[in-house]
Amino acid sequence: MSNKQAQQETTRHLEAFDLYYSLGLKRTLRPVADKFDVTWQSVSNWHKWFNWDQRCTERDAVVSERFEEQSISIVLDQKQKMLAVVDALFDECMTVTPEGKVIPSFDILNMQDFERLAKLYLLLHGDPTSITEVKTNADDARRTLAERLDALSATDEAERIVTGVA
Repeated sequence: MSNKQAQQETTRHLEAFDLYYSLGLKRTLRPVADKFDVTWQSVSNWHKWFNWDQRCTERDAVVSERFEEQSISIVLDQKQKMLAVVDALFDECMTVTPEGKVIPSFDILNMQDFERLAKLYLLLHGDPTSITEVKTNADDARRTLAERLDALSATDEAERIVTGVA
């Protein structure tokens, strides 16, 4: 078969490609040749003429994108279910009076359980579960700065004595 004739991709070529693709990362041409009862060289020509490697890469990208979309959908669905459970637990562990006062009605066993529930609620809503705050006393900062400056000055003075530069 000439190269010109081979450029017309047939159903058989498509089926051969599908088999080749299905072989996965360790795919080779030999199983395709055996399955389609043709020579290895024929399959090698199909491989080259119809850009099987490029098509595998393109199909992998499409499959990967679909898998990622499905994974995201599954995760979002699970997150919604968890949020519903956490919201229901919050509703159960407190009562709001007509005046708007919140009265704990803990069916939750202890405060640690409530804290865990609150952190889970915040986490599922995308909020931070803890805040690290650094407070600096201005006097302490000035004292630390002065100590560092004194240390630098002492180093400079010692260097001048050693080098003999006044």
